[in-house]
Amino acid sequence: VVVGAPTGFGKTALLMQGLLNMAMLGGHAVAAASLEMRRSKLGMRAASVLFGVTPRMMTAAQVRDVASRVDVIDFKLWSGRVGMPELSARMRRWKHRTPGARVVLLDYLQLMKRPRGVDETTFTNDISPDLKALAEELEITFFVVAQGGKAAHNFNDPPEIGFFRGSSAIGCDAD
Repeated sequence: VVVGAPTGFGKTALLMQGLLNMAMLGGHAVAAASLEMRRSKLGMRAASVLFGVTPRMMTAAQVRDVASRVDVIDFKLWSGRVGMPELSARMRRWKHRTPGARVVLLDYLQLMKRPRGVDETTFTNDISPDLKALAEELEITFFVVAQGGKAAHNFNDPPEIGFFRGSSAIGCDAD
């Protein structure tokens, strides 16, 4: 599943809310892999989603409450830019150690490490089917955040496959 929009439209917040609901209400093991934010910032974002406040408005008691909730749900956080081989290895280890693993948020696709000399479009064309194959192999769902390209700023037209920055393969390979 791909969610794309211009910067600042709440893609990560929307998907984080969904992940937390799946973990807390559905009992599913979920993970968030941010290629953009530090783990602590991603954790604070998750906490702010739980309480419906910005991270700056959170009280110490709310932070402690989130810590106690996270201890009882299966919610894994990773951060740092990785390439497809490292992401695949992490996902396979997580799935092996966590039998109930179901859903992964990948934030965001265009920040994955790519080999030197490979442009963004070529890389995204190559990585998109690899993510789909990994999801099928591990029987998990990837919710992938993708930045919208220049066409994303035209709100008069519905989004098209070429909407995603770097490649239309993202939209073609998504279910």
